[in-house]
Amino acid sequence: MLVEPDLDKAALVAALQRDYQLTASAVRFLPVGETAWCYQVTDEHGGRWFLKLSRPDAIEPARAEFALQLGHVLAELGLPVPRPQPTSSGAWWCWLGGLRLSLFAFIDGQPLSDQDLWAAGLIEQVAGLAAAIHGATGALAMPVPVTETFEVWTDGLRGCLAELQADAGDADGLVAEAWALVWPQRLALLGMQQQVQALGDAVRARRRELVLCHGDLRGDNLLGDRAGRVWAVDWDGAVLAPHECDLVGFTGRGFAAFLAGYQRAADHGIDVDADLLAFFLLRRNLDDLVDWLGAVLARDRPIAQRRADLDGVRWCMSRWAALEARIQHARGVLAGQRRSP
Repeated sequence: MLVEPDLDKAALVAALQRDYQLTASAVRFLPVGETAWCYQVTDEHGGRWFLKLSRPDAIEPARAEFALQLGHVLAELGLPVPRPQPTSSGAWWCWLGGLRLSLFAFIDGQPLSDQDLWAAGLIEQVAGLAAAIHGATGALAMPVPVTETFEVWTDGLRGCLAELQADAGDADGLVAEAWALVWPQRLALLGMQQQVQALGDAVRARRRELVLCHGDLRGDNLLGDRAGRVWAVDWDGAVLAPHECDLVGFTGRGFAAFLAGYQRAADHGIDVDADLLAFFLLRRNLDDLVDWLGAVLARDRPIAQRRADLDGVRWCMSRWAALEARIQHARGVLAGQRRSP
């Protein structure tokens, strides 16, 4: 979140002492993320921690608990994943003013920009990390509660459009801007949604290996630390899915280099399905658009956050042609790979 919540910092410090036996000397808000409020905590010994505050309805409790357990398991396996810290009672979070508080080991790093991501040597490391995540599936010793269904969130878009229509007569401010941006494109959006669902129906019938996927493996969730190591953060979207669910984040100009590095790092060859890449790429754009549009329509959110959300809607709608170009480029890379001896 970009805007800090109205929160008593003394109560936050007290919760850390009570539930984590951690004495905080400094707490600093970090304007990052889209679903949680984030803080950097410094303890009395100079140690640093990463803290997340989430609404209870931001993610289902069972899924939230799984994400934290998974982070612990992957860290134990040696993967570069921030280690969640249990409370002194062994729980994976505590409560603060109706918000879920979770604590992690702090990673002193920055998200990878597109320029960083495609730097020589780094993309091979990221490809190896993706292969290691997928390769860890059999070592988890715990079930993955969410499995990819290849469904499209049709109710979300229709609900937002209905709300926009209801506000059209007396809309003002950001809602009016959202209406002017989205309403003229509503038929195109609904048509795209139907096309993506048809693609999902087609790929669902294909037999594919299902592996642990991060679910949102891209630059924003990859941190490069001072030692040059890349960390995968934010596991709330972890899912059992085909490899393409994570590979899709690297389609584009460097896809050939990423794919070559991934294939080298994987235990066995992967026959990548271009239709699956297309499905995941297009569905993600639609999901992001609906999430951001719903946030704009939530009038109880801070105006600065809603303004950023509207920029997100605009960004999603501007990317349609670029996404089609990425899909065609990926198809060309995969075709060339198959032709190579």
